[in-house]
Amino acid sequence: MLRTMLDRKRFLSCCCLILLPVLTSVAAKDPARSPGESFSGAWRGVVQRFEQRLSAENVVGAAIVFTSREHGRQSAFYGVQDAQTKVPVDANTIFHWASITKTFTAIAAMQLAERGMLALDAPVVRYLPELRAINDPFGPIEEVTLLHLMTHTSGLRAATWPWGGDQPWHPHEPTQWSQLVAMMPYTQLEFRPGARYSYSNPGYTFLGRTIEIASGEDIEEYVDKNVLRPLQMHSSYFDITPPHLSAHRANNYYLVDGKPVANGPDFDTGVTNGNGGLNASVADMTRYIEFLSRCEREQRFPLDCDALRSMWQPVAEVAREPGLVESMGRGFFIVDFQAAQSSAARRYIGHTGTQMGFRTFIYFDPDTGAGALIALNARAAENYRGIYNETRRDLFEHLFPLTIGQDERPSPR
Repeated sequence: MLRTMLDRKRFLSCCCLILLPVLTSVAAKDPARSPGESFSGAWRGVVQRFEQRLSAENVVGAAIVFTSREHGRQSAFYGVQDAQTKVPVDANTIFHWASITKTFTAIAAMQLAERGMLALDAPVVRYLPELRAINDPFGPIEEVTLLHLMTHTSGLRAATWPWGGDQPWHPHEPTQWSQLVAMMPYTQLEFRPGARYSYSNPGYTFLGRTIEIASGEDIEEYVDKNVLRPLQMHSSYFDITPPHLSAHRANNYYLVDGKPVANGPDFDTGVTNGNGGLNASVADMTRYIEFLSRCEREQRFPLDCDALRSMWQPVAEVAREPGLVESMGRGFFIVDFQAAQSSAARRYIGHTGTQMGFRTFIYFDPDTGAGALIALNARAAENYRGIYNETRRDLFEHLFPLTIGQDERPSPR
């Protein structure tokens, strides 16, 4: 059964969660206020539907969080972080956040640009001359810029490691830069840079490598010093779990014929760390979306707020469906969503992540300071985005609209 809580300033401890036998709700503010009651009911509905989706897929463990200025933090936890140890998922559980790592890499690139150490409109080959071996049938390879990498408009393929991977001795991802360099003569751009959007993991691996060249530090070290530490994300790290955090590390599972098969909690993302190597607790990632959505001058955010908001401007369209248009910005996806009861679309910023058995997303409204995340530690090969899409739409339709008007400050469009 899901264990839920509302806490204005912090999550309840794991031991309290274990004692909760049924779904519970605690008002973050005055319980007599009807808006609070409406929000509380909407939150319960979102949580119940989330739980039903998890149960239907036999997910081992999961978390969902919603945070806003008016209602504080609401969190619901499902199942266990490891099927063998039976430790319940809680705010301290450490999930792998996969491609959400790209938002940290993009922030790092923006930092270096602010400091005059990178030119985002410069050709990538200025920093990575090895890319000259890539075949560009549309023109000179110098047309590919760092901004193209950040916005998935470079023309590079989707997969970092498209060859091999089907043998036990094959790496999960390339472990050395030299392995990627060896593949470059066998890599070709799929369209002219800047012509359209196409998601590319190699693009962010190359962006991470560029950050290493410009900063003189490994991407893990740079992000730790310049993003994680300033945000006080002390339970966040890349790849292998340090011993003092191992008790909180979630295992991950593939669902085979509906039954979970463990992959083991740790795996090495190798040279692709800037593309998808981050592990972090639910509490740390909640802190992250609160800083993103509420960037204010007095906060010690690792990037100027105007520079941060510039990352949330659409560059290329990603998808379009009834009531929803998704675009790509500089490291973040932008979703313009029109709820059924609304006459105007709202803009949400975020990213998703999937690697091994982990599934995650973050979304936030920079106008109201509200944000949400989910994290799951199990997935099937088929239709693994179903929970993504259904829960995202549920949040946009039923919960985010109830935060409109709370200290709202329009972001520049």
